[in-house]
Order: sequence, then structure tokens, then C-alpha cells
Amino acid sequence: MSMWRSGQLLSRGLITGAARVIVSSGAASPDWHTTSRQPVGLAPDPVTTPEPVVQVYGARCSRWRGYFGVHTWIAVKPVGARSYTVYEVLGSRFRRTGSALAIRKRAPDMRWFGHVPELLAEKRAKGPATKRGRTTKKTAKKTTKKTTAKKAASKTAKK
Repeated sequence: MSMWRSGQLLSRGLITGAARVIVSSGAASPDWHTTSRQPVGLAPDPVTTPEPVVQVYGARCSRWRGYFGVHTWIAVKPVGARSYTVYEVLGSRFRRTGSALAIRKRAPDMRWFGHVPELLAEKRAKGPATKRGRTTKKTAKKTTKKTTAKKAASKTAKK
């Protein structure tokens, strides 16, 4: 047997063996249609969290893509909202609708075809809460008190 032929057989054997190890290791979900999509408890309860929350999640992709890729999504909860809005890009959706962006009301920390998500980033508001650019009643009272006090101080200074 020639040296070239034995090298070719060796490389085929290594590739086949590596493929068998990867497939049998279970890193990719074997049956992605029936895998769990339950929340894992990373996100704060929107009902008991009044401040706005923005979170970025990532989880391994399903099937063979899971060896190389991560699916990411952004979850947003405005002030006083009782649920999260999740923004994600889905290639399969693009083929069906012409737009890859999916916007849904759902739990932000759901498993991605059985894979547990990881919280990659989180931002919460600091200071007084506002809703859609308007101040809340509590903030409006504080602002009114400050403005009234400033006006009274300026009138006293002028006299």
C-alpha cells in the first residue's frame, strides 16, 4: 500500500471517529421538536419589578449548529409593564415572511430548543421612573415642589 493511500485512510478514519464522538456526545439536541422551552428563572418577575429592564440572552443553537453557534435575543420590559417583549432574528422566519425580525410577548429566559440560556447583559433604570417620556405622579409632585420652592426663593431674593 502506498504512503499516500495509507494517509488517506487514516484521515478518513479520524474524521469518521470525530463525527461519531460529536454525534454521540449529546451536545446538540437530538429531537429539537420536543425539547423543553420552559423559562429557567433568570429574568425578574415583570409584575413585581416596576422599573424598566433590558436583558440580552444567548443559548446554544439546536442540532449541529449548536457546536458552533449561539442564538441571541433581547428582552425589554418598559416601566410598569406586566410582560416582556422579546426581539430576535430567525432565519427560518425570513424564508417564510421576508423579515427575519421576530417580536413576541413571552418569557425572556425560555430555553432555546432545550438549551439553557445565559444572561449576557442587563440594564435597569436608575432614578425616577418615567413612562413613555411622561413623568409619573410621584415624580410630578417632586418636580412641582422643587419648582415652587425655586420661584419663592427667587421672589424673596428680588425684594
